[in-house]
Amino acid sequence: MNDLKELGFDERSIFKAVEIFVIVDNYSKAKGFLNDWGFSCLVKSDNESILFDTGNDGRILLTNMKPFGLDPRNFNKIFLSHDHHDHTGGIAAILNLTTRVEVYLLPSFSSEIKESIKSYGNEVIEVKEISHLASGFYSTGELGSYPKEQSLIVDTVNGLVVVVGCSHPGIVNIVKTVKNKFEKKIHLVLGGFHLLDASEEELRIIAEKLREMDVKKIAPCHCSGELTKEIFSEVYGNDFLDVGAGSIIKIGGD
Repeated sequence: MNDLKELGFDERSIFKAVEIFVIVDNYSKAKGFLNDWGFSCLVKSDNESILFDTGNDGRILLTNMKPFGLDPRNFNKIFLSHDHHDHTGGIAAILNLTTRVEVYLLPSFSSEIKESIKSYGNEVIEVKEISHLASGFYSTGELGSYPKEQSLIVDTVNGLVVVVGCSHPGIVNIVKTVKNKFEKKIHLVLGGFHLLDASEEELRIIAEKLREMDVKKIAPCHCSGELTKEIFSEVYGNDFLDVGAGSIIKIGGD
């Protein structure tokens, strides 16, 4: 496991059950959910939850939490993948409701957003290297060049779940980084794949590479594009998940 034990890795922390609530996405998949260009989801485990990104608009973020029965006043950890407004724009709506939040972001984030978060009385934790965030939760640390980006890793009984924001460092590179560090199978990769401009040939190559890397299930959304969904659906078959705002992905459990 390389140096993961030094990061707090413990086989006993593997989650038996995880739920992912897709709160904000370009696509809406359920009645009562608004769609918007951006991404946010809540990853909820046996005893912990992390809000991954906050979408573009705080009003839409809060509106879409209600049908899930999610109360932002109970959140205590926010993970921001990268410093783009469609992933950070809703954070003020959360911080207005609670002052007990740890916000995990990168050193490359602007001083403005860091100071804004601190002004609400919350803690800013800058993540540069691969890091242990909480029992069963990890960050890849800074990946890529511009914009630098981090992805969330969740250790589950079915394998690792990797949640990505926009995959600016490249979705294949992100998955390679996770596999090389953890040496465990990847059950699911979910989020924005940043493949809107990719050709059909490029998309097939990427989808096949992820299959070869033993990524069991795939759920591209946000900035992935319709053609990406179409090609990945063909390559992955029943292991393709068509998600959007209002989707709930359940992993493990009974």
